[in-house]
Amino acid sequence: MLRASLAVLVFVASFSHAAEDAPSPVAKVPLPTGAVRLDDKGAVKALTGLVNAWVKERGLEPGKAPVEVYAWSGAGYKVGRSGVTRAALERALTADGYTVENFDRERVNLNPFDLLHKGEQTYELNLSSVDQQHYLVAVNAAKQRTVVGVWIDQENQKRQVLVLGEAGFKGKKADPPPLVQGDRVILVKDVANVMKDVPVAKLPEPAKLTAEARRARGTAVDAAGKPLAGAKVVIESSAVGGLVTSVTATTDAKGQYDVAVPDGVCKVVEATYKVRSNDADLNLELHPLDGEREHFPAAKGNVEHFVLRSHGERKSGAVRALWFAPVIPPGGTIEVTLTPVGKLLDGSDGYTFVIRVANKNGGDFTFENVPVGRYTMTARLLEDGEATPVRLKRATTDGNPADSLPVEFEPAGRLGVKRFDVALSF
Repeated sequence: MLRASLAVLVFVASFSHAAEDAPSPVAKVPLPTGAVRLDDKGAVKALTGLVNAWVKERGLEPGKAPVEVYAWSGAGYKVGRSGVTRAALERALTADGYTVENFDRERVNLNPFDLLHKGEQTYELNLSSVDQQHYLVAVNAAKQRTVVGVWIDQENQKRQVLVLGEAGFKGKKADPPPLVQGDRVILVKDVANVMKDVPVAKLPEPAKLTAEARRARGTAVDAAGKPLAGAKVVIESSAVGGLVTSVTATTDAKGQYDVAVPDGVCKVVEATYKVRSNDADLNLELHPLDGEREHFPAAKGNVEHFVLRSHGERKSGAVRALWFAPVIPPGGTIEVTLTPVGKLLDGSDGYTFVIRVANKNGGDFTFENVPVGRYTMTARLLEDGEATPVRLKRATTDGNPADSLPVEFEPAGRLGVKRFDVALSF
């Protein structure tokens, strides 16, 4: 029975060789500086059992490549720096296209002491209860490779050991995400503007009004051309000498306003309309029907028409979704869907928005220029051809996550609506 100490093997030239800056045959990436590969058959055999047990625990199949054993000791070992060595290997694996998952001893069920001191094939590693153990699984989908590893930090013996093995690649080529279909369903390409690829709606024909000297006239209507009574239009006038004055007009039952303006150069600086929603008044900005607010001399007068649109101005809706990696582990794609409930606040029919973002190390993104209205929000994790429901809750309130969440915008002070923040979890 072979019972040599690992500490002896590290320094026996016939049984080991320097491995720093040379790629591991299993992982095929450079190892951290100071690594010495151990070739002793007894040590490799004992640690192969440990790696195979780790592979089995993860639900994988052992790979065909032999297990590799490396040690850092002597000048290659620095007390308290084992985390740096592990981080260096993880960086090398990540740079080579691997996704690395680390496991502390508390998250692992196998017992290395029993495995390495078992029956007649025991190989003595001088393990003790104070040795720190860390485990890893690294997956490279492009190369169809899975690498597993076990770190053993023997600080009392000033030695760190790494065991690398290959597991059978269990992943499968990811299926493409399901197609987004429907006349009023939009797969969002730019989260900063969900309406970017939406066809421009036809605007209502303006009322036939003529300009009158020293008066500002016009109309305010909703997206369908229905008159808006009670809309506010603010006109400023800049006279010679820098004096600025303003007047405010209110639309009548026909959606028309007509107000005298002070002498000088005039311009509509604000046009708004209050909409009642979710037991609150939302003060929304009106759009000039021709696309711009024009300066005009008071002596000439002006006609300016406005339309209520639920998006496109500075104070349109925004929805923020955030989640954390410990709650939703990295991998796949997060899909969020906003489905309108009833008409939008401008009276038009809404669109269903589907937003997809890569699920990396948690996420935090805001989709903006959302038409103001009421929505139902749902989410899924798309991975390996499967869709796993994700739960949601208001990020700013207490309560339990649910399978769906009503999105109802609230007023943001004097003008516009607040951003709607949502937390995702399983």
